[in-house]
Amino acid sequence: MKAKPVVVIQSVLLVVLIICGGYAFFDSKKRNARARGEINQLNERLSVAKSEFERILAEGEALRKQTEALRKEKEDTVRSLEADRAGHAEKLKLLEMELRKTIETKDVVISQLEGRLKVNVASQILFESGSATLLPEGQSILEKLASAVKTAGNQEIRVEGHTDNVPIGKNLLAQFSTNWELSSSRAISAVRYLVEKCGLPGNRLLAVGCGETRPVSPNDTPENRAHNRRIEIILSPIEN
Repeated sequence: MKAKPVVVIQSVLLVVLIICGGYAFFDSKKRNARARGEINQLNERLSVAKSEFERILAEGEALRKQTEALRKEKEDTVRSLEADRAGHAEKLKLLEMELRKTIETKDVVISQLEGRLKVNVASQILFESGSATLLPEGQSILEKLASAVKTAGNQEIRVEGHTDNVPIGKNLLAQFSTNWELSSSRAISAVRYLVEKCGLPGNRLLAVGCGETRPVSPNDTPENRAHNRRIEIILSPIEN
């Protein structure tokens, strides 16, 4: 009968162990579930990060291809422009040679500057004093110029009228009130002849009257004033 307390104690200890084991089992299971949840969350975040990384890589690749395409396009454009300029320069050189051969004299001076060709024609071979009506010799010069220009590709043609500083005579005031009107009328006469008689397209020509504002020599001698009375025809290539 004395052994019963030991058995009771053992039974109580066993129950306690069972209860503690149950609690430990359930706590472990709970921790495992929480860990699995955290792992799942980490996997989801990893999947999102992976997708974002792949998207960034794809955008980077697309941007690289776009940059490469733009670089190639720029190189092609530069090469095309350089080829156009080289072609324009060659045509301008040939045009200059043709004009020097056909119309250059002491009264018709041809010069080239910065890709443009300038034909400086003394007024006395184009117009009579105080007149804006072309003389036959002036018509012939314009016809030869137009013939050469037609074979030189697209050229913008700017025709400028220039005068000396001598005021308009009283007998001409009804027709030209100042040198502005005289220079403008002469430029317009030259442009109209180039369009209407020589067949150049009007959208490539421009008539400008400069009056006495752009002298090439001082207006202090008859010779210098004669230099200032002129028509300047400026040819500039039209780039595509």
